[in-house]
Amino acid sequence: MASRLLQLIHLDPAQVVTESKQLAHRLRWKTKDVDASGYARFVTRVSIWSWGEEVTVDADPSGVVGTKVRVESRPRFQLSDWGRSKRNVRRLAEALTRADVERATSAGSPSWSTFGGNADATAGKGDAGAGI
Repeated sequence: MASRLLQLIHLDPAQVVTESKQLAHRLRWKTKDVDASGYARFVTRVSIWSWGEEVTVDADPSGVVGTKVRVESRPRFQLSDWGRSKRNVRRLAEALTRADVERATSAGSPSWSTFGGNADATAGKGDAGAGI
């Protein structure tokens, strides 16, 4: 089993479910359960390495800002999945994070890259102590 907890700022639970469904469709996962309030369950395809995994997404408004999302994947019928659950969680977490950043930039809000970008690279060059 693999899981990851995410904090998304610009997606509400319904949008998390929509983004998860879009990725599941691209990966040809079967949608088993969907609840617009923030829950979705998918089943991956059977392969030579696995009998398939069950992937769940559970999104809750975090109260202060954004949405807390738990992504989990576990093998359906076997004891080991040869790292496939980890890969499923990583794919889904990356897709949700990307969607959150895209929504932030399209809305014109600052993203984390705005605060962490090249500020350190320019500090100390030329204008030592400028603006202080």
